[in-house]
Amino acid sequence: MAVEISSWNDHATPRSKSSNICYVNVIPDELWLKIFKFIHPVYYDLFHLSFVCKKWYNLVHSDPYLWEQIPLSNLRRCSSESPLLKRFRKILIKYGKFIKTLAIHRCHQSYLNCLLQFIHGLVSLQTLELTGTKYNKELLRNLLCYKSLRNIVVEASDSESGDCFTVEDVHFLSDNFPSLNNIGLHFSSLKSQELANLMSLSSSKGRDKVTYLVLERGRLEERVLNDVFRGFQQLKNFCFSNDHNFSWPSANSHKLKSQSITSFSIFSIGDVAELILHFPSLRKLQLANSTSMQNLEVHSSSLRSLVLTNCAELRKLRKVHAFSLQELQIKGCPALCQAELLYFFAKNPDIKTMVLGVYWSHLRLDQHSNPSLESLFISDNGEFLSTLDLRCSKLKRLCFKKAFLRPAKLKAVRILGDEYVLISFSDVPYLQKISADTRKIDTFEVDFDRSTNQIIPAAFTKIKFVSDKTQIRCLVLRRCNISSVTLTSCNVKHITFDSCNLDCMLSDILDKCGTVESTTFNKCYGPCQLLLKNPFIRMVSVSNCSILMMERITLVCSSLEQLDMNHFTFLLTACEVEHIGNSLKEYCPKLKSLNFLCQTSSYSYNITGNDNIKMV
Repeated sequence: MAVEISSWNDHATPRSKSSNICYVNVIPDELWLKIFKFIHPVYYDLFHLSFVCKKWYNLVHSDPYLWEQIPLSNLRRCSSESPLLKRFRKILIKYGKFIKTLAIHRCHQSYLNCLLQFIHGLVSLQTLELTGTKYNKELLRNLLCYKSLRNIVVEASDSESGDCFTVEDVHFLSDNFPSLNNIGLHFSSLKSQELANLMSLSSSKGRDKVTYLVLERGRLEERVLNDVFRGFQQLKNFCFSNDHNFSWPSANSHKLKSQSITSFSIFSIGDVAELILHFPSLRKLQLANSTSMQNLEVHSSSLRSLVLTNCAELRKLRKVHAFSLQELQIKGCPALCQAELLYFFAKNPDIKTMVLGVYWSHLRLDQHSNPSLESLFISDNGEFLSTLDLRCSKLKRLCFKKAFLRPAKLKAVRILGDEYVLISFSDVPYLQKISADTRKIDTFEVDFDRSTNQIIPAAFTKIKFVSDKTQIRCLVLRRCNISSVTLTSCNVKHITFDSCNLDCMLSDILDKCGTVESTTFNKCYGPCQLLLKNPFIRMVSVSNCSILMMERITLVCSSLEQLDMNHFTFLLTACEVEHIGNSLKEYCPKLKSLNFLCQTSSYSYNITGNDNIKMV
């Protein structure tokens, strides 16, 4: 077989016309705009990007779609020569008329001063958020977007100057912006002056415009909170957050009522044993770091999402009167027993998405306790859970991972279902058996997290498919010795070995996987020679594997059409290419493409019908 390798200049003339196509002009403008939309206009420089070509220049400088949203967050350090500040100033000057949403959260005062200087140009502004910064009355007075402004969230307290958002400001916004429907107030600190203003706002004329309220770093009595809820009759979203210096006053029970709140979030409420919420319109409830709370009572028939995080003393959920819950997340609640949780499941059969931090040795979920469950995410702290039994007929996604640094102790898993989009197990070095009774799986991934010096006996882990007709589009095995894993018969389209020790005959696994069409080896190591023998494989990719393995690969695949060899540390010579071509054509007669990628350059070799290898 002849091998032809020439320089790039020799192939410049006979190249196909497709290789000379400028894809900048082929791709439509709408697609380029969607790509550019992922580039932050301030954090990254869209202006420099526009100098690539004339088309990009016209798109960047003329299309308002790229400048409609400008979010800035946590830019604490700033100087007059800061490129981010200069970019922000340029955007306000040239494209301020296009901006519809502007959000500045916890940024340096220089950004507020720059905004104040050019705010008169934001004539199309619809949403303005200014939180975590000094409150500025002058900034609100200079707004000219009288017809377009619909939502505004402002920092309502200033701990340094003592200036606060007052009733006068609410009246100004209500009188001058007829389209304004939502006013949000964010109190980063809640001292006596801010608290007095808050109570005044709750009884003002424009209180019905206030739909969003965030309170931080303050001590609030139950009576005061209920007065605030009673005053803001259109309040939809409420969030209360504290640190270790501030919390709710110690009490056995807190009872709160509101007819309008749809989203309620509390972080670190302090020494409160019981929380009772009468929120008939509530749809989302989030409680975090409420370490003393033991009982939770919720009266809301419309609750759809419940998130409980780090509630170490929580023991009871029986008084959560929600019957249409669709999303549940419980993590860091070790005192909550499994029987209590199963009782809660029985009351809420419509749960579709669930995130569980498990503190039990065995977990079983079936179609009776969770008939609507579609997505399940389980985290384990590496101490308790050893067996997992899932028999939910509608389950589509299953993800298991460790919650802390210690590896999970999971040993046995049983899965029953019809069709899965994703089954993923991460960091399970002690896993011994997976039994899957399912018809179809799109992605099946197991990351064993077994170190290179960890000795695992042969056939330690068995992955059993009850039916030999189980269809798997992609099977991924990570960080394990292949000899320690055995499979029963199934039908796999693509299989990936990632960071694996290939210390056995791969044919033992591939023969069990049916008609495998493609295989990928990434960061693998093991024997000095990789022998791959399979009559069905059409594509093989080898990337970042050990040097010895990359140099000694034997392929006996009668259907192989493409071979990709990536991240070589050396450049192949003509003799080496000829040797590879001769060897492969003998055992892989259908081979059409060889792709080699080294650290400095990449080369593609196409095998033509007359058995010539040409570099393209």
